[in-house]
Amino acid sequence: MGKWETIEKKTIYRNEWISLNVDAVRQPDGNDGQYSVINTSDTISIIVKDDDNKIRFVYLHRYPINAYSWEVIKGRMDGDSPIDAAKRELAEEMSLEANKWTALGHFNPFNGLCGELNTVFLAEKLTTCDTNMREEEGIAEIKSFSLAKIDNMITNNEIKDSFTISAIYKYKLFLESKHD
Repeated sequence: MGKWETIEKKTIYRNEWISLNVDAVRQPDGNDGQYSVINTSDTISIIVKDDDNKIRFVYLHRYPINAYSWEVIKGRMDGDSPIDAAKRELAEEMSLEANKWTALGHFNPFNGLCGELNTVFLAEKLTTCDTNMREEEGIAEIKSFSLAKIDNMITNNEIKDSFTISAIYKYKLFLESKHD
């Protein structure tokens, strides 16, 4: 089996957040076809750990699903480095700064649809700051949960966001590696 090859890229829509391509491609089996690709900025996700080892979540309304969602902080890099984007998002969404940052790895959240790469960070040793964009971001609540509670929330479909589930898994693997 071969791999996908691009014959021609064609952008059919663009705004400040995304562009949509309908590309002419050669499929792995050698046949020609089309592939729709959404192009986005790379992103970051942040595990915000309290002094009591709980993880802080935001609760916000998501327009595409018309529902509220418990999530870890995430955001677009917007030309910043991953760590600078993470620092900006932590300040904007939780009015916090972290004195300790750990990179936990990367994942592709939609690799059948777009090439976005998400970088996951652990933020610890928190202090408050004056930045606050919660209303603009649509954040209704911020709450901390234990890992056991988070596991239950994922199992019971109270947490369904793929970025959040992936970031929590990266964090759990990080914790396991510290005990090996």
